[in-house]
Amino acid sequence: MKFEMKRKIDELGRIVLPIDMRNYYEIVNGDSVVLLPVREGIQIAKTDLFILNQMPQDVVVKVDELGRIIIPSAI
Repeated sequence: MKFEMKRKIDELGRIVLPIDMRNYYEIVNGDSVVLLPVREGIQIAKTDLFILNQMPQDVVVKVDELGRIIIPSAI
């Protein structure tokens, strides 16, 4: 499945992951995701694909009840 969706980042640095995308990748409230800066932008991945103790904690964020994540200012 290919997702091409435009979303705006709000004033608090949050972005909503669309429900179809969350369902497809089985991302639910409270899951942690990793934000990886890449040349093209920011890659988002479920943390179960990574070994958490090897990831810098400033790139690991939790998905809230509305499907939002906060993009840290450092990224």
